[in-house]
Amino acid sequence: GINAEYGEAVVSTQSTGISEKARNHSTMGDNIHQLTSLPYSNFQDEGESDEGHSHPGHGHSHDGHGHSHGADSPSSIHVEVVTGSGRNGQTLLQKFNAMGKEKKITYVLAVVLVVLSLFSIIYASVDKSRQPMQDHLAQCKTVDKFRRIDAGFGLINSRKSCESWGACWDSTAIASTPKCFYSFDDKRGYRVANSSVTPSGMDIDLERKTAHDRIFESEEPALKCIISYETDSRLRIKIYNPDKEDRYEVPKVPISGGQKSTNGHKMQYTLDVSQEMFGFSVSRTHELQSTILNTTLEGLIFSDQLLQINMALSSSNVYGLSGDHKDGLLRKMEYNYQSLWSTAVEKRHGAHPFLLHVEKDGHASGIFLRNSNAMDVILNPYPAITFRTTGGILDFYIFLGPSPADVMSQFSDMIGKTFMPPLWALGYHFGSDSYTSSPDIGVQKIVESSFPVDGIWVGSSTLKEGRELTIDSGKFENISDVTTALHEVGKYFLVDTRPAVTKNDNYELYTAGEETKIFVRDADNETLVVKVATGQAVLPDYFNPATLSWLMEGLKDYHNEVAFDGLYLLENEPSTLSDGSVEGCTDGKLDNPTYTLYNVPILEKQTLCPSALHYGGLRHYDVHNIYGWRSSVVTAEALAGVSEKRTLLLSRSTYLGSGPLPDTSLRRTQQPGPT
Repeated sequence: GINAEYGEAVVSTQSTGISEKARNHSTMGDNIHQLTSLPYSNFQDEGESDEGHSHPGHGHSHDGHGHSHGADSPSSIHVEVVTGSGRNGQTLLQKFNAMGKEKKITYVLAVVLVVLSLFSIIYASVDKSRQPMQDHLAQCKTVDKFRRIDAGFGLINSRKSCESWGACWDSTAIASTPKCFYSFDDKRGYRVANSSVTPSGMDIDLERKTAHDRIFESEEPALKCIISYETDSRLRIKIYNPDKEDRYEVPKVPISGGQKSTNGHKMQYTLDVSQEMFGFSVSRTHELQSTILNTTLEGLIFSDQLLQINMALSSSNVYGLSGDHKDGLLRKMEYNYQSLWSTAVEKRHGAHPFLLHVEKDGHASGIFLRNSNAMDVILNPYPAITFRTTGGILDFYIFLGPSPADVMSQFSDMIGKTFMPPLWALGYHFGSDSYTSSPDIGVQKIVESSFPVDGIWVGSSTLKEGRELTIDSGKFENISDVTTALHEVGKYFLVDTRPAVTKNDNYELYTAGEETKIFVRDADNETLVVKVATGQAVLPDYFNPATLSWLMEGLKDYHNEVAFDGLYLLENEPSTLSDGSVEGCTDGKLDNPTYTLYNVPILEKQTLCPSALHYGGLRHYDVHNIYGWRSSVVTAEALAGVSEKRTLLLSRSTYLGSGPLPDTSLRRTQQPGPT
């Protein structure tokens, strides 16, 4: 190689006037750089110098600021070689000029060949680093629109941000088809690290496949999966983080029904677990060996505030999921987003994460996700179901049927059978929320005409200053005569009520609740105040054991004034006229989650702040969807302490399990319903 000092190369970009100086010392790379510049350079004779450069002998002094030269083309690049002296006093130019013609050509070609080789190595290295992304983007173009999993999470609205997550982008997607998506064939998620067979199923340890490939920063590095063969027709699959014992789970309910399986040949199903890409598939054991569902798809996510799992189904015949959708009994599998968050907004009163799946051969199965957090269930045309929830754990129950009636029977075995209502509850009822006096109710005319009605309902118009469980004695001074007249002819009197308690120091129900601290608290552990139609109010914490005795006393006092026979619990989602509270909500992650529901982007809209607190440290963020269910349970128990007669209790907000009444209520009746 050449081992001499040659000087300095100055690269000037004509179009911008920006010069970059590259100091060249006695290195092979610098020599090659200068030689490759020779055919395009303006050579300078020894002794000539540019402004800012001096060349005293073998040394260099650099105190200039670059060069700017004219050019025929504004985009041309001008390269100068400012020569220095070698060890023998000759410049590189002098040495080159001293060579013969053939030697010059050979020399230049050799150097060009070396430079091209270096460029080839560098380009190959860069191209290799880009290749996975290029391959991934090429695969995106081949993904069928029916095999897409929404990867936007409500956060991504551009190609750049989408592809930075390793997802695919399709700007031409229309309607609800995802623009930012993963393929069902992508392999992200968890692998099986260890597994063992237990007497009732399997115990599996999971680990993330790629620790750095996370969609959400708080994704768990390790999980536990417990598989339980609960009965011959019921399977439970629970995925959680065993290191976080305080993570919220839906409160336990009695589970019964079904014959425990003692040997494998009686079971109606087989379960397969994939190892490298964790997932499970459930198949029937009959001769067809049909697969019911399969979760070995892309997308198992388990983070603090977002959990997701995808299930491929054997058919598009899906029924269920909440009770407030408007697209018919048979759900549309067209990237249909079902948001489960109980709210009066758009009348989303209930949250029912259960679906009935009728397979191609006519057999049926059921899937229940026992999770009460805010949830999106996405019905994909694959066909597949995406469960995406904002907290809790993934706790699935799968029912094997095989008929739809069998599925519903197995499901009700688990959550409890619907209570048997009194016979009169099935008759004709009518009511009004605008009665102004006792005579206005029209009981006398009903009695005289033998009008075929079994129940009369009254609402908030009978309340004193809008306070729940009170009666306006000025307008309805003879209300006891009304109820007596109805009961004498075998008819019943029923009342609408709401959980909100008006904030008033002269209101006994409010003061008693404040003394026992049974109202919902805010993030600072102070009583949370909301706005309702009658003004400021507070809400009972039905998770607090002390709420039962408080409510029972209130119902007893009210029953002494109005001998009612049943209640309708309204606005128990809970529903308010304020967003969160009269003070607003916090800036924390519970009130501002990263992922927001597709149809309910603001969780606190006309309800409580997700950061509100309940008894035992429960967060409203976790229990909002079961607040209505819990209010039904506590109210039913309180009613059992008020009257021994069978009563009627209706609830506007429901969760799975709202149908059965607690045993304490049924034991108090003379004609208990089936259990």
